[in-house]
Amino acid sequence: MKKNIYLIVIIIVLLLIATTSFFIISSQRPADDRISISENCQNNKGIWLENFQECEHTSQHWCEQNGGTFFECESACRHDPNHGMCIQQCIPVCKFNNASKTATPEVIEYTIANEKITLINGISETASANSLEQKITKVFSTTTVADLNEDNLPDKIVILDQTDGGNGTFFYLAVSLSSTTSFIGTNAILLGDRIAPQSSEVKNNLIITNYAERAPGEPMTTQPSIAVSKYFGVEENQLKEISYQTDLIKLKTPAVAQTISSPLIVSGTARGNWFFEASFPVILTDWDGKIIAQGVAQAKGDWMTTDFVPFEATLTFDQPAYGVRGSLILKKDNPSGLPQNDAALEIPIFFNN
Repeated sequence: MKKNIYLIVIIIVLLLIATTSFFIISSQRPADDRISISENCQNNKGIWLENFQECEHTSQHWCEQNGGTFFECESACRHDPNHGMCIQQCIPVCKFNNASKTATPEVIEYTIANEKITLINGISETASANSLEQKITKVFSTTTVADLNEDNLPDKIVILDQTDGGNGTFFYLAVSLSSTTSFIGTNAILLGDRIAPQSSEVKNNLIITNYAERAPGEPMTTQPSIAVSKYFGVEENQLKEISYQTDLIKLKTPAVAQTISSPLIVSGTARGNWFFEASFPVILTDWDGKIIAQGVAQAKGDWMTTDFVPFEATLTFDQPAYGVRGSLILKKDNPSGLPQNDAALEIPIFFNN
C-alpha cells in the first residue's frame, strides 16, 4: 500500500516539474515567435523580408490569423529609394511590428473633402450620403520618412483609398505627423479614381508621389500605364500640392526640389499672352519673403502667339544668411494693371547653404 502511495506521489511531482518547465520555456520564447512567423510565411508560399518584418504574397486571412497588418496592394519598390516606376507591380503584404500587436487601437483623423474621417487601426466605415452602402476608407500604404514639419520627429506619408458602394475607388494622399505620444493626420488630397499607386519619397522636404493612371479617353477597365509624379509640401501642418506648371506656363529649370546657387538659370515655356514685349518678371525670395534677386525672362521665339514659347532668365544673388528654403515667382506681365489679368507661378526652392 505504501509503495503505491510513494508511486503516486512521484508521478505527481514529475507532472508538476514537467508543467513548470513547460511554462518557463513558453515564457522565454518571444524571440522564437518571430522565427515561427517567418517559417510560417515561407510554408504558406510567401516571401519573408527579415529586415522589414514583412511577408509578401500572402492572404489577408493568414495575415490576420498571425497577428499582422494586411495591405492588399503595396509597391514592389517600396523599400528601394532609387527605383523607377514599377508599373503593374502591386503585391499583397502582411506587416509585423509592435504597433500592429499593441492592445491600444491606433486612432488617426484625416480630413477628406472637408469631412473628418476617423480611422481606427487603419480603417473607417461610415454611412454614405449617396448610397445605401457603407463608405469605407482605409490605409492603402504608408511610407515612414524624415521630419516634414520641422519638429525633429519622423512622419509618415499615407495613401488612403475610399469606396462608397459605387464602382469607384478613390485614392488620396495624406500625412501622419508625429507627436510625442501619437500621430496627427492632415488633410487628404485626391490623386485619382482607380489609379495604381507606386511609391512616395521625400527630397528637400518635398513629397514626391508616383503613380500610374490611364490616358485621356481610356475606359476604367484599362490597366493604368501612364506614369505620373505629383509634388506636395507640409505648411503649418497642412498638406498642399505644389504645381510646377499651369495651363499658361511650365517650368523646366530649376528642377523639382533642386538645390540652387548663384547664378540661377530659370527656363521653361509660356504661352504668348504670358509675355509683354517678349518678357515677364522673375523674383527670388528668401524664407521670410524678402526679395533677394529679380530679373526679366526673355522669350526665345515669336511671342505673338497663343502657343507655348521658350523663355530663359538668369538671376544673380547672395546666399541668405539664414534658412535653406525660399520661393521662385514667375509673374505674368500685366501692363493693364487690372487684377483680373494677374497670374503667377510660385514654387519652393532650396539654397545651397
